Amino acid sequence: VYAVTIPRRRGGGAPHNVVLVDLAEGPRMMSRVDGIAAEDVKIGMKVTARIDSDDEGPLVVFDPA
Repeated sequence: VYAVTIPRRRGGGAPHNVVLVDLAEGPRMMSRVDGIAAEDVKIGMKVTARIDSDDEGPLVVFDPA
């Protein structure tokens, strides 16, 4: 994880994270880290990619390594 932020929603709701991840192949991409509390995502954290899907279609998300 290169960078992380936790945007807060108006009216409450569960916090979520937005991360920039440096891939081993070289590129940097924006996504989120699942499977961990938003506040526990830290810069330098190792993650693994997986394909998830929602109403909009497939997307790449990350899980803690």
